Amino acid sequence: MTRLALALYLTLTGLPAQSQEAMTGESFDNRTKGKVTVFERFDGLRMGLEEYHDDRTVRIRVEGESCREGRWFEAEGQICYTYDGWAERGGIQFHCWFISDGPGGMIARPVGEWNPQMYYRITITNAPLKCLAPNLGV
Repeated sequence: MTRLALALYLTLTGLPAQSQEAMTGESFDNRTKGKVTVFERFDGLRMGLEEYHDDRTVRIRVEGESCREGRWFEAEGQICYTYDGWAERGGIQFHCWFISDGPGGMIARPVGEWNPQMYYRITITNAPLKCLAPNLGV
């Protein structure tokens, strides 16, 4: 898809354009501290929940998995996350996103990803984050 077609698609769907201003770490912290967020793809597929604490630590529960502890930090205009056990499992050490304001909440785009199907909507929920006990097979 050409950049012009992508910009038109993003404008018509309400998704952030490439030039949309990324949220600062301070602004993101003010929006999320002490709250639980829901992150879902724009096609409605719910990916999980994340609970934000005062010291920029987080607890994440991806759908179908148990909770993981981690932390977030700002780097070069991006919001980056690292979670306990990622590197040990052969995964990436951290993952970064461009996060901006959007309709009904925030929008997250993985750094380096221009496919609008890979954008996520982030909303605040009043529901608590419930973690499954590990090794129960639930």
